[in-house]
Amino acid sequence: MRKSGIMVGLMSGTSADGVDACIVELSMGEGGRKPLLEYKIIGCATFVYPRALRRAILNAATVEDACRLNFAVAEAFSSAATASLKKVRVAKSRVLAIASHGQTICHTPNAGPIGEFRSRSTLQVGDISLIAARTGITCVGDFRTKDVALGGQGAPLVPFVDYLLTPSEGAVWLNIGGIANVTVVPPNARADDVIAFDTGPGNTLLDRLVRQRTDGRRQYDRNGRLALVGRVEKRALAQMLLYPYFRRRPPKSTGPEEFGGDFLRRYALPAAIEDACATLVALSGDTIAAAIRRATGKWTPPAIIASGGGVLNRAIMGRIRAGLPGVLIVDSGAVGIPPDGKEAFAFAVLGAAALAGVPNNLPSATGASRRAVLGKIAFPD
Repeated sequence: MRKSGIMVGLMSGTSADGVDACIVELSMGEGGRKPLLEYKIIGCATFVYPRALRRAILNAATVEDACRLNFAVAEAFSSAATASLKKVRVAKSRVLAIASHGQTICHTPNAGPIGEFRSRSTLQVGDISLIAARTGITCVGDFRTKDVALGGQGAPLVPFVDYLLTPSEGAVWLNIGGIANVTVVPPNARADDVIAFDTGPGNTLLDRLVRQRTDGRRQYDRNGRLALVGRVEKRALAQMLLYPYFRRRPPKSTGPEEFGGDFLRRYALPAAIEDACATLVALSGDTIAAAIRRATGKWTPPAIIASGGGVLNRAIMGRIRAGLPGVLIVDSGAVGIPPDGKEAFAFAVLGAAALAGVPNNLPSATGASRRAVLGKIAFPD
């Protein structure tokens, strides 16, 4: 089956900054060695969460919290979809579907059983039925659960799209959100050749520390300004680099459950906020660079294509470049995809694949037992 039309991709990452929206005119269907994708990006936009909603997401701790957020986040996603279409003057009647990642509030793909039953799981709030009802547009969502049901991590999912976008000479794709993830597509790769995984923290620890040290007056280290004037506490960095996740072999994925408040409390970071930021930047940059070196081996990729909010942090990008000398690093704008809209774009493609019945996971990346069509569909009527 082939699906063609306008898709609205919606994404919010572990930093819970807000909703990224990407409106794409595309055509998706089965091909030969890999699915065929043709696309034209119409526009991308970011809609910042109101402070109360962001606080509620970051502090969610009860079943009632999850229940209320499931609807509140869906309202925010619906508003973002409507506003983004209005911004580029695309009528709702022209839209094939909305593809929503939702907001992850818990990701435990390695959890142990509850009695005799497996409890490996992931939870994204932002109910797709509410989005469909509010917008009047079909909505595809809940992409991660089937992959987890098939024994996978449910993440990362964007490598499927990276694979479709990569030319025959290969490339490395890097996304630096709250959590950083990398996709290595060797030359002339087949789907099973793709290596992809979460490397560990991107911005999440840094953002959390800045919020704590400034009592919420700052939400993040804009452009890495604090880290750039700070000094790395080498002892704390060395201790953090011993954390077991960094030595775990792929497939693997992670989130704030692993790299959150408990992680920060475990280590003695410097008292000066600039030095603490510099140390956490070093952790993110060094683990990203080391992960890429291990995954690429002796192959030097023609380019590392970076996206996500982390590309604006000059301290993180400088640390990564120092760890990968001689390797060209560009942001995804160089290939026509806005860095802050890359993941929203990817979910638009994942949604189109679901509608077309095209398997849209990569077991080599997630560890699932087989290829599968990920995503559930909610109709507006």
